[in-house]
Amino acid sequence: MPSEQQPHAPHDARTLGVLSRALRAHAFLIAVITLLVLAAALGWRLLRPPTYEAHAQLLVTPVSADDPTFLGFDVVRDTPGDPTRTMQTAAALVESPAVAQAVARQLGDGWTSDRVLEAVQVEPIGQSNLLDVGARAGDPRTAQRLADSFARAALDVRSAALRQQARIELARLLSQQRSTGVQTLEPSTDLANRIDRLRTVVARGDPTLSISRAAELPRAPLGPPVIFVALAGLVGGLGLGVASALLLDQLRQKVRDEEEAQQILELPVLTRVPRLAAAPEPRAGGSPSFPSEVWESFRTVVAQLHFNGARAAARGAGGAGNEPELGRGILLTSASSGDGKTTSATALAMSLAATGHPTILLDLDLRKPDVASRLGVPALQQLAVDDLLELDPEELIARRLVSVPGSPQLRALVIRRDIADGAPIDLVSSRYRDLLDAARRSATYVVVDSPPLGHVADALAIVRSVDLVLLAVRPGWTDRRELRLARDLLARARARLGGYIVCGVRTGRRGYYGYGQAAGAQQAAATGEQRKALAQQQR
Repeated sequence: MPSEQQPHAPHDARTLGVLSRALRAHAFLIAVITLLVLAAALGWRLLRPPTYEAHAQLLVTPVSADDPTFLGFDVVRDTPGDPTRTMQTAAALVESPAVAQAVARQLGDGWTSDRVLEAVQVEPIGQSNLLDVGARAGDPRTAQRLADSFARAALDVRSAALRQQARIELARLLSQQRSTGVQTLEPSTDLANRIDRLRTVVARGDPTLSISRAAELPRAPLGPPVIFVALAGLVGGLGLGVASALLLDQLRQKVRDEEEAQQILELPVLTRVPRLAAAPEPRAGGSPSFPSEVWESFRTVVAQLHFNGARAAARGAGGAGNEPELGRGILLTSASSGDGKTTSATALAMSLAATGHPTILLDLDLRKPDVASRLGVPALQQLAVDDLLELDPEELIARRLVSVPGSPQLRALVIRRDIADGAPIDLVSSRYRDLLDAARRSATYVVVDSPPLGHVADALAIVRSVDLVLLAVRPGWTDRRELRLARDLLARARARLGGYIVCGVRTGRRGYYGYGQAAGAQQAAATGEQRKALAQQQR
């Protein structure tokens, strides 16, 4: 099996992977949110009351700041060097309560000065001498009428006020003219010019304001077109849906699928084990009965172990031939409890034994030993914690292993579950290495079932003594944080990671092609006899 981890994927690739996984996992949620936002946007656009806006324009012709004719008059005067201030002053004079009250009287139908001021806005147009009179209403004709009425009323109100002021000033000037005895028709004299200009104001009204353009009938209500609202709702809903999917994906602590496990571990997938309705119960003969799909899944792992084992043997040929050959130690662990670790260890050990190789299964998960229940080992044959502490490892392997009915090449060391809670874990784990070495001298393969690394660190005492460490991962169950912790612990311990087994995979296959466990057991028996005969001939 490969012992080197795959190179780390670039950060951008991992980010895209997270986004892609969230999109696939929450595609329905994204679609629902997008449709809801789109429906809300279209509903707002189609159901809200329409508002129409019409615009009239007033031309402002300010009088000179030093013009004595209108001295003291409430007129728009030029502000040298600051034309913007002049237009703002003109807008304030036009948009007055007096003008709004006059418009309200013209319109009737419940209009008030406050309602008119809320519906009308007077603003300068850029750097020009024009004022925009904008009016909004629920129908286009009312908006047009309101804008025109306000513009005309502004002229009328302003003109009425100036006429009153002009008459008073005109009477004063005429009296002055008579008292001085100056009776001239020369228009060039200052007094005559002032009198003529005041008479013009009385006749025509405010000389600083005039209507530049009447309001036109609005053709469409305010607001963006429906197509723009739909596009905005679609984009906004999609963005909100994607953000919600990413948030839910981060809040959800379980590994969602195989792709996420691959991104976290960056290890090869050894096999995919179909989902089991429950843990396999021991058959009448004693060993658990696995479905054909599970049996074939672990035959895939065995094939990879044999291939890489042969390759490693070829690389090591030519070494010290007098040294005894040791069996290969394979440790099964996981990140979380319930990931399928014990089932995988049991099935892998039985699959290795089915090839005719002597195999030992060690149950070193003292906190929750389950191998005995998987294999149906009677309580009398299960070991107590005192046995692990007091007996020599060689004696434990030689005399206290139990045979597994139906798997003639498989033996197992099983622990009583009722003593696990009080077991001196640290003291027992200090003997793991000696126990593993003794088992490797007695079998071709030694499979070790260890506690989940995401919960406890018991397995770290032995990871450097085995040839391979395999992880069991169950998408939808394995905790994401615990899987990262297990990965980091194994990396710091420099464990030889061989890959991971994906447990609980949904399969829709029918009529699975496989021979099943019974055929494997028969093959194991036949192969075992052939190996013994060959060994006797070589002696």
